[in-house]
Amino acid sequence: MKKLLLCVAAMGIASGALAQVTLTNTAVDFATDNVGSVYAATYSISANKFLASNAGTTIRIYNGDTGAYEGDMNITGVNPTGNGIFALTAGTDGSIFGMESGASTLWQWSSTASAPVNAIASGVPFSRAGAVIGTGNTTKVALTGSANNGPITVFSTTDDVTYTLLETIAANAKSTLAINSAITKTWGMPDSSQPIAKTVNTGSWAADAGFVPDVLTNSSTSMVFDEINNVLFSVQASTVYALNADTGALLGSTAITNGFSTTPGYAGGICSPTAGAGTVWFAGRGATATNASLHKLTYTVTAAVSDWSIY
Repeated sequence: MKKLLLCVAAMGIASGALAQVTLTNTAVDFATDNVGSVYAATYSISANKFLASNAGTTIRIYNGDTGAYEGDMNITGVNPTGNGIFALTAGTDGSIFGMESGASTLWQWSSTASAPVNAIASGVPFSRAGAVIGTGNTTKVALTGSANNGPITVFSTTDDVTYTLLETIAANAKSTLAINSAITKTWGMPDSSQPIAKTVNTGSWAADAGFVPDVLTNSSTSMVFDEINNVLFSVQASTVYALNADTGALLGSTAITNGFSTTPGYAGGICSPTAGAGTVWFAGRGATATNASLHKLTYTVTAAVSDWSIY
């Protein structure tokens, strides 16, 4: 596995109330025919590829710059019968995870070109979205639950081959989630028309009453956490929002042309931040179920010097 980059870091920068996020919609704003309904999607940074499950068939690969279809991933041993692969999520080192919906198993690919390995043979809760923390032998995979109140399940490994349950988190996360690297904060979307719910662990897990997200972000399709700049990105239909990850205050937004389904879930994302800037990618079911909505945005985070704190 390759080096750790991006959305996890040993140090971070917390932004104050004056912080603003300026999002720029790049030329990567596509609605691509996925042939079958999209039930999961994500982006691989190391491969520069968007990935989208095709209902009951396969996982399709799309070019990260043009959105062009480039073929299918190897799913030898995976049974995509029914709705196929759910909870597609990618790590910063190229690893990809997906849940076989019919058997509640978790599969791992080391790259878009590799054959899958059965990371967990059984007992994986039905999940619509996931997030990868770390790389190699320190990788952890967080998955949403099957109900509005979750729970979020986190799996870990010591050999990057076999994964076991590390923690079960009481958090309202059914359709999408984001999580910090220390596994002390989670953000989840219960279901349609509901607000983002934040949970924190200060000795035990509990709802964070101080997080009050802007109502515009209700029914978020997908979320990504930028840990360096303390920004939570949320997609809602045809708008990408940036929120203060501590308070839920709206820091910025931008419209996208080829939006997502208004039903939360069926999507995923990842970001590549530096202090004060970054890139975020989202992929998921489009406004038409058989379209894959593929997006890349750049952003800058600005604030008065007094608003930044190192932790």
